[in-house]
Amino acid sequence: MEAVILAGGMGTRLRSVIKDIPKPMAPVNGKPFLFFVLQWITRYPVEKIILSLGFKPGTVRNYFGDSFSGIPVEYVVEDQPLGTGGAIKYAARFTKADDILVINGDTFFPIDLLKFYDFHIEKSNLFSIALKRMKDFDRYGTCLLYTSPSPRDRTRSRMPSSACKKKTTQQNRKHSRSTI
Repeated sequence: MEAVILAGGMGTRLRSVIKDIPKPMAPVNGKPFLFFVLQWITRYPVEKIILSLGFKPGTVRNYFGDSFSGIPVEYVVEDQPLGTGGAIKYAARFTKADDILVINGDTFFPIDLLKFYDFHIEKSNLFSIALKRMKDFDRYGTCLLYTSPSPRDRTRSRMPSSACKKKTTQQNRKHSRSTI
């Protein structure tokens, strides 16, 4: 399994706290936040990590180098901000696997990746996306999910819109590959 980690954010809302470093490099207990995301990923059979970078890529490269816990790390740098969908599309060009895992480098969402991947394969999904139910989602917006394919029997559920945007961008990818 290959993992693309989106780590190009400037952290404009955190600017007064983290000053001049990429958001995923914000310090937490003396280590960059991204360190904890990578540490979590190493518990799963990830064969390659691709870090998608934008703002101050040298900061991330200098810290992590060519590997993390024995897993090769490659870097893809955006010349100009591409947004979430653009970053995924650009980084995916550097993967070889049919299925890739895409994770935000500035968010910790520790799901069981093996169960998630098994679900993805079992359902023969073109792509799968993990969402988190939130009570205060004003900052994110919402996403409507349906629990039934039939319009008459649909139950609506609200989820963060960032998940919907990711879903839309992933639908636009080539159908021969999937993002999990």
